[in-house]
Amino acid sequence: MKKLLIVPFLLFGSFAFAAEDNIHLGKRFGLGAGAGLSAPIWNNKFDDNADTGFMWDLHARYQFTDAHGLMFNWAKHNWENTDVDAQVYDLMYLYRSNPTGMFSGIWGLGAGVANLNDADPKDNLKFAARARAGIEMAMNDDLLLSAAIDYQYISKMIGAGSGEMPMGEIHAIVPQLNLTYFFGSSAQSTTAAVGAGAGAAAVASADSDKDGIANTEDKCPNTRPGLEVNAYGCTPDEFASTEIEVLFDTDSAELAAGPKPALDELAQFMEEHPNTKVQIQGHTDNTGPASLNQGLSQQRAEEVADYLKNNGIDESRLEAKGFGENQPAADNTTAAGRAENRRVMTIISQ
Repeated sequence: MKKLLIVPFLLFGSFAFAAEDNIHLGKRFGLGAGAGLSAPIWNNKFDDNADTGFMWDLHARYQFTDAHGLMFNWAKHNWENTDVDAQVYDLMYLYRSNPTGMFSGIWGLGAGVANLNDADPKDNLKFAARARAGIEMAMNDDLLLSAAIDYQYISKMIGAGSGEMPMGEIHAIVPQLNLTYFFGSSAQSTTAAVGAGAGAAAVASADSDKDGIANTEDKCPNTRPGLEVNAYGCTPDEFASTEIEVLFDTDSAELAAGPKPALDELAQFMEEHPNTKVQIQGHTDNTGPASLNQGLSQQRAEEVADYLKNNGIDESRLEAKGFGENQPAADNTTAAGRAENRRVMTIISQ
């Protein structure tokens, strides 16, 4: 039976669900269940008689922040070769070492009581303590899968249980899998979304040069006040410049549908301003060899250039240049930063 201790971790490794970093659990309540094995250890009096059995639990969890939480747990342990089993009720402090990551280490300490069925029925409530180490994976923004190993301690049993089995302290190792579903949304993520929305609205409505064209649409952001401008915020003879960001998947130079409307607008602008040219700059994150990233960035730039050519822009007005991983726009140590670095920038000049 003890060979089965590895099973929960083999099962955990077989999952391949996709979730992004930027998971927020702060100020959220969760409910869950788990199952595993309970193996007596240390060759004490209890371990001399009992053998590995099954454990299952139900738990309620509240995260005060993305990193810190409390879990109330009910667990039932059954051990082979004995009628003695334990129902353990405890409260555990939990710490997530990578608070907003898809994968996070998990550490916990808890204490409570154990109700020992068939063991000293006149005094069967015992002190119980538990320590946990494991890893959690966010299957999505609301559902966590964890693989953990608990050390379970139950204080010394006096008297005899079923079959006159000698009693002593219980020490057990408990490998297990748990699922927890969280309700509601994080106060942190909600605040961030509201703040981002307000910030985006302010940027969209701002008009720095007072020409009647919002900054987000203005290709000529420094037009002198009082001059008549077109829909792009430019006078007929004015120098125009703009940047359009085009993001790509990892190890991909395929142009997605998302940036195409912006590129269509760019092509239209270049048709209306025949003296303009565009430099298309391709970039990558730092995943993989630098030499391969250099080639991939060039492919990304050429993919955007081909799209513009197919929209009627002459090849002589387009320059495609790859910069590889040498000009990151964000932190390559995070998934969000790497996504931002897999980009193409289009820079219009005259």
